[in-house]
Amino acid sequence: MTESLREWAPALHADDWYRALADSMDEGFCVVEVLFDEQGRPQDYRFVELNPAFEKLTGLERAAGRTARELVPDLEQRWIEVYGRIASTGEAIRFTDGSDAMHRWFDVNAFPIGPPERRRVGILFTNITERKQADADARFLADLSERLRQAVAADELLEAVNSALGAYLRASRCYFAEIFSAEDRWMVRRDYHAGDTSIAGDHRISAFDPEVLAAIRGGQVLVADDTRTDPRSAEHYAGTYEPLGVRAHVVVPLLREGHWTSNLVVASDRPRQWEGREVGLLETVAERTWNAVERLRLDAGLRESEARFRGLAESMSQFAWIADGTGWIFWYNQRWFEYTGTTLEQMQGWGWKQVHHPEHVDRVVDRVQRSWETGEPWEDTFPLRGRDGNYRWFLSRALPVRDAAGDVVRWFGTNTDVTELRTAQEALRAGEATLRMALETGRLGQWELAVASGGLEASVTSKATFGFDPHEPLTFGRFLELVHPDDRSRVQEAVRRTLEAGCDYEVEHRVIWPDGTEHWLLARGRAARAADGTIDRMRGVTLDITDRKRSEEQLRQMDRLEAVGVLAGGVAHEANNQMSVVLGFAGFILKRDDLPDEVRTDVQQVQRAAERTALVTAQLLAFGRRQILQPEVLDLNAVVGGMHSVLARTLGETAKIVLALAPDLGPVRADAAQVEQVLVNLALNARDAMPEGGTLTVRTANVKLGDATGHAASGEPIPAGRYIRLEVRDTGCGMTPEVRRRIFEPFFTTKAVGSGTGLGLSTVYGIVKQSDGYVEVESEPGGGTAFILHFPRTPTANEAAASPAEPAGSLGGAGETVLIVEDDPLVRAMVGRTLGEAGYRVLEAEDGQAAIELLARTESWPDVVVTDLAMPRMDGKTLAARLHALQPALPVIFMSGYAADEVVRRGLMTEGGPSLQKPFSPDRLAAALHAALRGRLRRPEV
Repeated sequence: MTESLREWAPALHADDWYRALADSMDEGFCVVEVLFDEQGRPQDYRFVELNPAFEKLTGLERAAGRTARELVPDLEQRWIEVYGRIASTGEAIRFTDGSDAMHRWFDVNAFPIGPPERRRVGILFTNITERKQADADARFLADLSERLRQAVAADELLEAVNSALGAYLRASRCYFAEIFSAEDRWMVRRDYHAGDTSIAGDHRISAFDPEVLAAIRGGQVLVADDTRTDPRSAEHYAGTYEPLGVRAHVVVPLLREGHWTSNLVVASDRPRQWEGREVGLLETVAERTWNAVERLRLDAGLRESEARFRGLAESMSQFAWIADGTGWIFWYNQRWFEYTGTTLEQMQGWGWKQVHHPEHVDRVVDRVQRSWETGEPWEDTFPLRGRDGNYRWFLSRALPVRDAAGDVVRWFGTNTDVTELRTAQEALRAGEATLRMALETGRLGQWELAVASGGLEASVTSKATFGFDPHEPLTFGRFLELVHPDDRSRVQEAVRRTLEAGCDYEVEHRVIWPDGTEHWLLARGRAARAADGTIDRMRGVTLDITDRKRSEEQLRQMDRLEAVGVLAGGVAHEANNQMSVVLGFAGFILKRDDLPDEVRTDVQQVQRAAERTALVTAQLLAFGRRQILQPEVLDLNAVVGGMHSVLARTLGETAKIVLALAPDLGPVRADAAQVEQVLVNLALNARDAMPEGGTLTVRTANVKLGDATGHAASGEPIPAGRYIRLEVRDTGCGMTPEVRRRIFEPFFTTKAVGSGTGLGLSTVYGIVKQSDGYVEVESEPGGGTAFILHFPRTPTANEAAASPAEPAGSLGGAGETVLIVEDDPLVRAMVGRTLGEAGYRVLEAEDGQAAIELLARTESWPDVVVTDLAMPRMDGKTLAARLHALQPALPVIFMSGYAADEVVRRGLMTEGGPSLQKPFSPDRLAAALHAALRGRLRRPEV
């Protein structure tokens, strides 16, 4: 079309129809007349003809007939000169140029019209301002991006952007304002200003209209073409805008996480119609620039922090390092290199893997990569190799540093040597394991009571002492329910004292297990205090002492039996002396031929009463294990067999006796007569338990008992070893546990008054114990009773042999001299009369010293000496020693009313010496004397 206009230019000037064509074009078209001065220089041009598009594209109104200088006083001279050259030369020109005065860019085709002397130029143009501005904006933003990329300091960047943006938009002022709402101020650090006045500094936020502030806080861009007339600012123009030289402005607020942090403000000192393009550009510039500012400030803070960190890290004992956001480590403190013996070049990035232990490195890499990827703090423990090749354990921690957008930009990490701590922890764990083992070995259960909640944490062992399942929950209330009702208040009071006064907790109490059984516990504990000093917990241990309590009760039972035995021995000593006199003199009376029958009957009653008293005394001594025994190696099978008929008569016709004797039974060392007494007493007990008849089984066996095989009836354990077992079992009514616990107590009986002394089983117990044996009892109501006796098997290799029978014949003397030494005159008289009537010559002395003095006055020695053991001035043992020093073969027979072990304890006689236990009959005395004179008894050990 441009070429057509050039060809038809002369005709167009002449014809009118071209106007219709020009009027229909979108391009602008005009014909101008160039005005020259006298020197032929172009000074202006007048618009002669215009098409309708002209005004729209140029913004010039009513331009026909007016000159360019009139319409645009500041129009650049180059526009006038280019059109003058076309008018002068007649050459057409196409060019692109912009006018700052018109704020537009044009693509122009200019050509001469008509004769040269008319100096007219036709101008066909299009407005390319938007395209040019878009290109310019793009170039500006590209330049801005480069500035942002190269920026190293936030304040310098703000100053550069303010200047570039202000100049680019031809603004009078440009700045970023930082908002401090809590302090009612906004601050400008650096600003661009076309004039001489800077507004850097602090200003009040409240000076602006509240509605304006509300809009800005909400993120709304504020555009004002004229602050003096804009209703949002007119009221504050004089006090706020005019002093700042702001007649028109654009305010772009910047929000972070909903909070108003800053503004970009571009202002003009005269009214200005802001274009949408300009506002959009400002929003882009504001966001990009402030992001960069925040990044730079963060970097600056980070660099400062890194500097402080490095300074601190170099002075700290731990290893320290810094990595970028991806985990690439680029810095270590000197301590790392001193320990590892490496260099930074070796350790950068992932080089640190070189000093990790092969067994741990994969795990460490996996965990740290997970932190790098998720941004979560990292912590791990692992060994690192030192320059000496040895490994030490380190605790490593790393924390992320994030930018304003929340992205990780740095990792700060440390490695702390925890080798000693780990060693201590391992020792602690070993100690705890040892403690647990010790507690479990000692059957000690741990527990902890929380005061506030009443929760009771208990170990498996502790729960076991309460009869609880290991996984069953336990509370203090539930524990109290288990405590025996009689002990509950005592336990609660002990707990209260501990929690209130802080004193130690120690109490023995009973608990009733869920299965109904009763158990004894010993609990010890202490109060534990919280950080504020208040008692908030109790911790302690629990021990099941049921066995100990039972043992204590059994020991008390044994002590009671022992005490009764001691008492019995003392009583028996006095009774034995008196009964010896009674029996002796009763015998003398009964030997008289002239004794009236009624008197003889009376004396016989006295004799029987004395014999019964002597029997009771003997049973007391047997119970107290204080008889003077004559132990020998026995075959229990022979003893039991010899007693078969006696036992059968004892049981009566309604009961049956069964003997089950081991054929290879080993020997024991015991007093045969006392073993027979045991069998008789047990048979009597069985007879009373089987009033309707039954079976009594006597069984013997060789047994070998191991540790903790069983306990005797007294509760004491039976030591391991080889024993001969004598079991006497009946099928009678049996006993209750209460009766069974008391059967060995002297004088305890369940029989009717007058039906028994209550000493039968006490005698059994004493005889067996004195023979170093043990008694077990098995009995249930309705299930019969078994007495199981264990006698130590004698280490003697020879089996027991029957003692030769006493030869028949007279036990009387033939004039042999007998020295009687006894401090009790009645006993001495009885013994002297007995021996005198038996045909012996009798000498008497009241004690050992008197005997020595008597022998010193006589010319001959006695054939035998019968002496009491316990006497004043000189006892029987000392006397025997003095006599044997002069006459070693002199027989000495000891008499004593004391118990055997009391005699031995006092040192009056060695165990097993020849003796007569008071009371004794004249016949026993004569038999003992006869045996001594015939050499039947071994020489006494004194």
